[in-house]
Amino acid sequence: MGLARLSGAACAGANLTYAKLAGATLSGADLTGACLVSADLPLAQIAEAVLVGADLTLANLAGANLLMAVLTGAKLHLANLNLSTLARADLQQADLSRADLRSSNLFEANLSGASLDSATVTGVNLVQANLSGASLVAANLMGSNLIAANLSDADLTGADLTGVNFTNANLRGADLTGATLAATILSNTDISGARLVDCKWDATMLGNVDLRDLGDFSIGEHVNGSSVGVDTLYLTAGDATLLEMPEPYRGFFLACGVNTELVQAKHVGALDMLRQVTGELAGKQQSGIVGASGEAGSLPPPYEG
Repeated sequence: MGLARLSGAACAGANLTYAKLAGATLSGADLTGACLVSADLPLAQIAEAVLVGADLTLANLAGANLLMAVLTGAKLHLANLNLSTLARADLQQADLSRADLRSSNLFEANLSGASLDSATVTGVNLVQANLSGASLVAANLMGSNLIAANLSDADLTGADLTGVNFTNANLRGADLTGATLAATILSNTDISGARLVDCKWDATMLGNVDLRDLGDFSIGEHVNGSSVGVDTLYLTAGDATLLEMPEPYRGFFLACGVNTELVQAKHVGALDMLRQVTGELAGKQQSGIVGASGEAGSLPPPYEG
């Protein structure tokens, strides 16, 4: 059945278990409720197909084109979606647990309420994707791009977020308990109501992030120092000195390696006070107080004590 051409075909409820459909054309086909368990569909053209409630457990969809496909409630447990295109696909409530999504394209995909527990989501394009309420427990998202993605109320417990870019992302109410945040970019990221407990911090970038409204927070484990933006310090400290701040905030910033002179600075007025304490940014970058991007403490030794 290789190279089958089934564009627009009505295959609702069809039994295609173990079907050999490598390179097949199924664009626009209706596969609602179909059984495609262990089906072989590498490089298949499935754009805009309807696979609502379909069972694709263990299916091979490597390199497949599922652009704008409707996979609401579909079962993709242990499916191979390596290098697949799922841009703008509807994957609401889909089961992608333990699926292989390496280097796939999920730009603007809707994964609201989906399960990606223990999935491999490395190097994936998730820009502007909707992952609200999704479960990514113990998922590996290393190197993925989640710029402007919506992860509100998502469960990222124990997830590996090494190198993930969360710039302008929405993480309101998300649970990141035990997550690894090595070289993770949190820039202008909304983390209000989120849980950041027992996280592993290592060269994390925190720019324009307000830590005051977290749902739960602990200092966590700091392997190396992190880059903390002056704006993050000001947003979190307000008019208090960092030494006057309650734990765990004070301990967290110290563990990040924020310079002691800056920790003692009074946050009265605005960022100009901090710049005055640390010296002129342009002339003091070699001092270790301020990084080249205006950061307060750029990868200093980890805090001990």
